[in-house]
Amino acid sequence: MGSSNQWDAEWEVSEKLASRLIHSQLGHPACDLNVVYSFLPPEARADFFNVYGEVDEETKMLARLIAVYIPTGIMMQAIDDNDERLVDEARANIKRALTD
Repeated sequence: MGSSNQWDAEWEVSEKLASRLIHSQLGHPACDLNVVYSFLPPEARADFFNVYGEVDEETKMLARLIAVYIPTGIMMQAIDDNDERLVDEARANIKRALTD
């Protein structure tokens, strides 16, 4: 996949995710927005927020924290279960969440 196609695919995912989250907010928005940090590559996040709308920095910080916290628990269980594939995936989610 070329870089243009990859960007188009990332934008499409960002746009669909943003419109879906706009309509699904239950509780604190960070609970939904954590997927922006755990799923989307860092270069797609600005496009996501352009479609989604303004989000305050505290909510973004909490969303990022959730995006690290959940896979950390999953990784700890996967280590106990000797599930290397799941450990690797959880680690990748954590790294993606912490990358700007």
